[in-house]
Amino acid sequence: MWELVKPDTHFFTPDQRKQVEALFEAILPGSDTNPGATDANAAEYLDTLLTMDHETYYAIPQMRTMYPVGLLVLEDAARRMFAGRGIVALTLDERTQLLEKLAAGKIEGTSFAAKDQTAFFADLRTRCIEGCFGDARWGGNKDNVMWRWYGWTVPPEEWRQRP
Repeated sequence: MWELVKPDTHFFTPDQRKQVEALFEAILPGSDTNPGATDANAAEYLDTLLTMDHETYYAIPQMRTMYPVGLLVLEDAARRMFAGRGIVALTLDERTQLLEKLAAGKIEGTSFAAKDQTAFFADLRTRCIEGCFGDARWGGNKDNVMWRWYGWTVPPEEWRQRP
C-alpha cells in the first residue's frame, strides 16, 4: 500500500502560511454549524504538497513559483484597498472582496496579468477544496472533520491500511 511520507520541512514562511490560512477560510468559512478550511487544516495540505516534487504532481514546480508571487500581489493589493492592512488583518468580508477581484482578474497596480490572477485564484480554490475534503493522510481534512460533518462513513484506520 502507498503511504505518504511527510517531509520535515515547510514550503511557506510563517507569514505566508498565515496568509494562506486566512484566504482559505474566506473560500470555505466555518461557522457554529459547519467546519471550515481552518478546522480542516487545509493550509497544511498545500504546504505539504509544495514540499514534494513533480513526480508527486506534475504542476508542483509551477505552483512553487506561483504561490509566493501571488501572495505578494494579494498582500500589496490588500494594503492598498484596505488602509494599509494586510491579508491576515482583514475581516472575512474584506478577504472575500479581495478574492473576488482576484477571481475576476481585476487587481490593479500590479504586473500580475489578469489571466495569471484568475489562474492563481482557481488554483487557490482547488487546493482549498482538496485540503478540506481529501484524505486526511495528505495533511488536510484534519481528523476527517469534513467527512464526518457530511455524514460520510470514515473507515477505521486499520481498514485503510490493508493492502
